[in-house]
Amino acid sequence: MSKEVPPDGDNWNGLAFPPGTRISLCMWGVFRSRHVWGPDADVFRPERWLEAPPDKRAEMDSTWEILFSSGKWACLGKNVAQIELNKTLVELLRRFDFTITNPTQPWKSISCGVFLQTDMWVRAHRRAGADVVPGGAVDDESLRVFDLATD
Repeated sequence: MSKEVPPDGDNWNGLAFPPGTRISLCMWGVFRSRHVWGPDADVFRPERWLEAPPDKRAEMDSTWEILFSSGKWACLGKNVAQIELNKTLVELLRRFDFTITNPTQPWKSISCGVFLQTDMWVRAHRRAGADVVPGGAVDDESLRVFDLATD
């Protein structure tokens, strides 16, 4: 989402921006910045948050939060979205093992200001002893393995 430079214009980092200019970010560039993410910025490596010292982690956190914007433009659903995503991810990983069906090309990705991933096919296998429905009875048909590429 772009923003408009104020009526008096603005300066940033030695650059002058005329009034009314629309300014936006290239999210692909932000999320591939070696300055922020390190020399392996192109690699999906979530453990970088665990390895980073506190000051670097704070920089990484503030960078990924750009997705939700900030200030008066901040996404109103950010906190709810994060709670739902965290709960869903934990429960899925607790109950299932996942494998990518095509590891040589795990997905297709395009960028239109926001990244869109398509054709990411995985197989989910229920972990032994994991309840699919907490406290509920589950029949054998519900426990079969789903191959999302063919089902």
